[in-house]
Amino acid sequence: MTDTSATAPAVTRTREIATAKLDITLLGWGDTLRPQDDILAQRSVGKGLKLYEDLARDPRAGAVLDKRKRAVVAREWSVTPGGPRRADKQAAKLAERVLDGEWGLSFDKLCLDLLDAQLKGYAVSEVIWEMRDGFAVPVEAKARDPRRFVFNRDWELRLLTPENQLDGIALPPRKFLVHRFGTSFDPYGLGLGHRLFWPIFFKRNSLQFWAKFCERFGMPFIKGTAGPGEDPRELLKALIGLGQDGAIAVPEGTMVELLDAAKGAGVNTYEGFCRYLDEQISEAILGETLSTNVGQAGSRAASQTHNEVREDLCDGDCDELSATLNGQLLTWLAEANFPDAAPPTVWRPRPENRKENAETDKAETDALSAAVDYVEKMRRAGYEPEDAGAEFIDQARGRWFFVGRPEPQPLPAPGGTPQPAAFATPAERDPAPDPADHLVDQVEEAAGPALDQMIDAIKTELDESIRLRETPVQFAARLARMESTMPIDGLAELLRDSLALSALTGMGDQLDGR
Repeated sequence: MTDTSATAPAVTRTREIATAKLDITLLGWGDTLRPQDDILAQRSVGKGLKLYEDLARDPRAGAVLDKRKRAVVAREWSVTPGGPRRADKQAAKLAERVLDGEWGLSFDKLCLDLLDAQLKGYAVSEVIWEMRDGFAVPVEAKARDPRRFVFNRDWELRLLTPENQLDGIALPPRKFLVHRFGTSFDPYGLGLGHRLFWPIFFKRNSLQFWAKFCERFGMPFIKGTAGPGEDPRELLKALIGLGQDGAIAVPEGTMVELLDAAKGAGVNTYEGFCRYLDEQISEAILGETLSTNVGQAGSRAASQTHNEVREDLCDGDCDELSATLNGQLLTWLAEANFPDAAPPTVWRPRPENRKENAETDKAETDALSAAVDYVEKMRRAGYEPEDAGAEFIDQARGRWFFVGRPEPQPLPAPGGTPQPAAFATPAERDPAPDPADHLVDQVEEAAGPALDQMIDAIKTELDESIRLRETPVQFAARLARMESTMPIDGLAELLRDSLALSALTGMGDQLDGR
């Protein structure tokens, strides 16, 4: 084998080649790029992103979009230093103060504004900086209409002005936050509006037809018969004058028959189609439907699975938003105040599910207890595990071999009772007591009743364990269960007071030279 470590060149950052300037798939003219969203290109008719803003007026779409955004800001956030140095920790502390609103910045509002990118593809907020308490800090972030901005082929944000409505003007650095959603190769992103347009379009048209259906069949239809020599048109005007849009006038002897589909089938068709489109809207935004549509019958397991899908989407939204804030706002903040520090980061982790954790802990405890019982049973039967040093669970799952049955333990005589537990008597004290022994004697005398009560309780449990022939592990579990009922409050106060008294006595002896 040839050793190339001495001849291999040092690894450096390579130059980017497949840049936007060489991308033949990007639309635009000159140096200005245009969104790649085909629905905006074909259906906006000059409205641009206003087409997607109108989608949020749909009750279902607006509700689930707001639900997805609020799930992000409902999570707690935390700031992590970029490194172990003192400057890194100072930069992180400053970031915490800024995001906590000490100088006026509303962090949750900023996050909600940037999360508008979920619908439109990208969102822009302008940061207002001020000098406060010796720091350059953002005191406000104002959301801006993304239709006012374009990107050039270097992905630089440019502001459209009345004087320059095509290419826009250059913007100062560290001034505008840009959050993208949906794609990583288009500076304009690809919002959920791209998925929602057609379901909402068909839903709106279906509601119009449904309203006409209800109007037609929800009110009575008036029929008038014109007598001989009477003009049916005059009769029709009179019937419409009664306030009914549905009216008909025919000459006497004329047969009129209305051919129509069954009314019930029409109602069910429109309602079922609109509900289906609502489900498609929920699934496009939340990735599931059970958190918004319970239905007549449901499964708890299915609803938990659907909620887990929604939580996964929320995890992704939190990570994407944090990446935007870390790469822009927190980096700018560190560069402006602690140039030598590594920029801190902010994250919104998923909150712990205490109930789920408790159930997991209980399951692990039960499995361990079952493994301990199995191991004890196998040992009593004369078997030994192949790996004697392994954990109980691994021993229970591993292989065993027979070593011989143990000697049978003598059983108590019929009608007899097991011998109760007895504790050893305390040893005699040294005849030359320590100067502090009188304090120990006082503590023992005061703690005697509480200790006797605890010892009697333990002896009772031990006697019961002996009577049931429990294993040491089972007796340990019995002691763990009775721990919460031990009368230790008075004993704890006594120990606290005795420690304080002994400390004072020791200080007094030291002052006296003893």
